[in-house]
Amino acid sequence: MKQLITDLKFITVLSIAGLIYGCASTSPNPDLVSAQRLFDEINADPLVAAKAPIPHAEAEESLAKLKWMVEDGAKDKEIKRVAYKTEIKTKIAREKANTAIAKDFIAQAETERQQIQIKARTREADDLARQLAELKAKPSERGMIVTMGDVLFEYDKSNVKAGGMRIISQLAEFLKQHPEITVSIEGHTDSVGSDSYNQQLSERRAEAVHRALRHAGIDDARMTAIGYGKTYPIATNTTSSGRQQNRRVEIVISDETGIVKER
Repeated sequence: MKQLITDLKFITVLSIAGLIYGCASTSPNPDLVSAQRLFDEINADPLVAAKAPIPHAEAEESLAKLKWMVEDGAKDKEIKRVAYKTEIKTKIAREKANTAIAKDFIAQAETERQQIQIKARTREADDLARQLAELKAKPSERGMIVTMGDVLFEYDKSNVKAGGMRIISQLAEFLKQHPEITVSIEGHTDSVGSDSYNQQLSERRAEAVHRALRHAGIDDARMTAIGYGKTYPIATNTTSSGRQQNRRVEIVISDETGIVKER
């Protein structure tokens, strides 16, 4: 009877030892656990596979190889080497994805910036068109032209009347709001009288507008004044209405580069 009890105790000890050994032999490999945890983190983020598909696939393939080596009982040194490579590939996949996401963000920000600029330029263009319309500016081959007719000056003189000063005030405000723009102030007359008289009158009237704009705060560097006399009529000089149209001062407005096209 004592022998039977002894045998049972021995069997129990062996069973417990075997159980302990079995548990120990099936405990997870720490290198595999670490590599798996790192890969699971990137795998939980769909953007990694979407933005870095090749590095993601390489990391996944390396992890699969590591699992096979652990299950196959490969040497610990080899397992550690492959585990290290797996973690490196996993980190590379994350970095590649982050880089791609950052590039997408920058591209989107640039697109939005360009759209904002386009909208701003559109608003500026609309505002410019509105202001030019208020000045009754007309398009020409040289650009937009504001015309001050003969009735805005004292008869046969260069003195600007009140109506002309209102136009000059509007023009000065326009130029202040658009500092990139320059103007060419050009005086013209009809064909009545001598060439020298008409030349001098056209110059005096152009200079009168120039002077008024300067007094309104416009820098001289943005303006030129010239008289053309009777050289460039826009209507016939055989009728009074035609001659009146020819007696004028034209303010030629530059483009956004500040250049006024020459005649």
